Amino acid sequence: RTLSSLYSAGIPIVPSLQIARKTVGNDYIDQQFDNVIPFVRAGNNLSEGLDMVDGFTRKLTDSIRVGEETGSLDNMLMTTSEALEYDADMAINKMMSYVEPIMLIIMGLILAFVMVSVFGAIYGSYDSIAGME
Repeated sequence: RTLSSLYSAGIPIVPSLQIARKTVGNDYIDQQFDNVIPFVRAGNNLSEGLDMVDGFTRKLTDSIRVGEETGSLDNMLMTTSEALEYDADMAINKMMSYVEPIMLIIMGLILAFVMVSVFGAIYGSYDSIAGME
């Protein structure tokens, strides 16, 4: 999304890549841009450069390739960012649907352990009081 905003604002692709690489938030992918930026600066396609990055989906590079071939890279970058953001949201929702029941079971077990401990202490004190008589 950042690359799309920068490129559509008229900033050339190489400075846009240099700025956008800092917004990825993944050091592994960020280090790979050390090879991509000189590759694109040498006149190669952005899609070919991003193909070298391990960690990007094929969907991203294919969409950028289409944008380069049709001359609408800025629109294709925006559309791709929206599609990938939607995919990420769906993956997070799916993961949360698996995590929620597990968390409920863990919380139930913790609550049961606390209740057994408290009731055990209460009944133990009743037994010691009853034994004093």
